Amino acid sequence: MRIFSIGPPMLDISVKNGRIRKSLGMGLEECIFVDARGFEEILGRVKKKVLCKYPGGNEKNFAEGFAKLGGRVEFYGALGEDREGRKIEIHLKKCGIKARLRKTNGKTGKVLSILEKGKQSYVSFKGVSGEKSGAKFENKFMYFSTYAIAEYGGISKEVLRLARRNKYFFALENAWIVKKYKLLHLELAKSENCVAISGNEWEIPALFGSFEKAKEWAKKSKKHLLIKLGKIGSMGILNGKFYREKAFRVRTLDSTGAGDYFNAGVAYAMAEGMEESKWLKLGNWLGAESCKHYCAKIGAISL
Repeated sequence: MRIFSIGPPMLDISVKNGRIRKSLGMGLEECIFVDARGFEEILGRVKKKVLCKYPGGNEKNFAEGFAKLGGRVEFYGALGEDREGRKIEIHLKKCGIKARLRKTNGKTGKVLSILEKGKQSYVSFKGVSGEKSGAKFENKFMYFSTYAIAEYGGISKEVLRLARRNKYFFALENAWIVKKYKLLHLELAKSENCVAISGNEWEIPALFGSFEKAKEWAKKSKKHLLIKLGKIGSMGILNGKFYREKAFRVRTLDSTGAGDYFNAGVAYAMAEGMEESKWLKLGNWLGAESCKHYCAKIGAISL
């Protein structure tokens, strides 16, 4: 089965500097949006602390993980006709992803991932990555996240339109934004087109109120609920049955994107018709592999 992933492709930049978050008045794990000038000013203050730069964005990370497992995936997004945009386009092709990109004048989006206490806070410059991709597919299986349906303007409207015409795997991202757009998230969760929802220990309660209410929703709606628990592992309600899986032990450098790769592992297991008992394990493994690298990166893998 081919999966269609759509969202804003960004350049991820990881730094270790908790002081910059505090100086910006940000809460831990908060995401703020700034213009190009503001982003470069903030980046200039931490440039000596930069750990890596790598093509990112939730939906791009998902597509990379899915492709590296051997899955067929198409990625839709908008890029600027600049150095960052060209690097992301080349990277997608190297990963075996069928990239459907709309290139336009302007700057490709960037995200500063601030690593602190094993968590990430984000400063985002949307650039043209928030514009429409031109996607027009129907009756397919698609993947998108909170970032693709909220805060990003043109592409957000496009994704919501496509969600009415396709089945989808919906990834919750950032409890702050989930709460801000709670009604929209609930509408997407209740849709008959929603097949699966994924989120972590903060995002799931932000949407449903509690883990118990989320479990009740999954059992009643007969949809897949996936809960990422970081170093503990994951749990889920799959076709009404409860599963729990321990995490893989790895030396974690950076967990940025680990949840995206977890989602890719689960989606691949679903697409390949694997036993439900293996879905979380594959997701945990792929997510753990990404933690071995700085930025939302994953190396060569084999099943």
